[in-house]
Parts: sequence; C-alpha cells; structure tokens
Amino acid sequence: MGPPGCDLKDLADPVPAQAACQQFIDETCAFGMRCDATLTLDSCRQQAATQVDCTKAIGAKLQFEQCISEIRALSCTAQAGPPSCSGALVLLP
Repeated sequence: MGPPGCDLKDLADPVPAQAACQQFIDETCAFGMRCDATLTLDSCRQQAATQVDCTKAIGAKLQFEQCISEIRALSCTAQAGPPSCSGALVLLP
C-alpha cells in the first residue's frame, strides 16, 4: 500500500472521466435508437448502466474522441463496436 493520497482514485479527477463515460453511453444509445426504432433513450441508458458503471470512471484515453467519431459513423449492420473504443475509458475495478 502506498502513501495516503497516492492511490489512483485519489489522484485522478473523476468528473471529466464520468462525463466522458456518460457521453459514450449517450452516443452508443443514439446509435442503437438510429438502428432500432423500438429503443428509447431511458431504456438504453438503464441497460448500459448494467454494463458500464460511470461512477468508476477515472480517465479517458486519447483514442476516446476517435471512438466517439467511429460510433457516430457505424452502420446498423455493424457486428461490433469500433476497436478504438476498447479501453478508451479507464474504470476502477
């Protein structure tokens, strides 16, 4: 155990990371709603919250903006999310 205040969660400013995490969920939901007329923003956000806990977000990597751009450009036939999104958010375990 390191000295007090040196823990990763103490050093990171979670506010921008949590905002980025919410943006990721919103963009993913916008993609979902574009491709599935039955999906609502509320139901999508609730489902996303079971998979991504934004309260644990402590950082966003450089590829985050690329990830968001690529989500916006995804076709409805896409079988997977953009590779740039893998690890784009840093979440505490």
